Amino acid sequence: MNDIINFLKNRRSVTAKKMKDGHVSDEHLKEIIECGIRVPDHAALNPWKLVILRGDTRKVLGESVLRPEFINNNNNSTEDEILRETNRFLRANVIIAVLFTPVEGTKIPEWEMMLSTGAVCQNLLVAAQSFNYAAQWLTEWYAYNNTMIEKLGGNPRKDKIAGFVGDLSNMESSYIFKEFFDRTLNTNNYDCRDRTDFFNFSSLHLRLNAYYPYFIYAIPEWDLVEVKSTTRD
Repeated sequence: MNDIINFLKNRRSVTAKKMKDGHVSDEHLKEIIECGIRVPDHAALNPWKLVILRGDTRKVLGESVLRPEFINNNNNSTEDEILRETNRFLRANVIIAVLFTPVEGTKIPEWEMMLSTGAVCQNLLVAAQSFNYAAQWLTEWYAYNNTMIEKLGGNPRKDKIAGFVGDLSNMESSYIFKEFFDRTLNTNNYDCRDRTDFFNFSSLHLRLNAYYPYFIYAIPEWDLVEVKSTTRD
């Protein structure tokens, strides 16, 4: 049995409550994203957006969106419940929000765009786990909240949150997977590991480079980084 098949047969998601504080390196995050966007995409529409949540952004979103929205929809909630919901995004070092953003004015069925978005979520999950990170594909109540969709740069009238992938953190010792890969997964036959300057996640400036199979730009109101692919499957 080859290593990839063995890994896929043995991988398991790790629930957020079993994660612990850790650090996701920029290098690993860059490669996770590269793998995440290498999905079948009919007509190369890119019907999805990736928004990276890290640092203070997690707390800001918790205080400004999770807390008030939870209270608004749960009038009898306790202080402990409110605190738990407010801190949802603090359970992991990095969270990747995946938005389904269907493209209008095309002959491609919306259902196929939705499937492509789901494939992005799965690729992100598997790629994160290949680096031995605890990871989970979550939705939870706030994935269906219009205010959250807006804050992540989506349009509530047509866009949806496909999930938050993967609540990345260092894996608990009892959940460590066997290391199956002894080399960097590289689907594009080029090495971009020396271009760490490209991944400046605190920058609020447009960053474009044809050398990469995607581009990154930030949403000015938040320190959010959005990813879109420039290649097709």
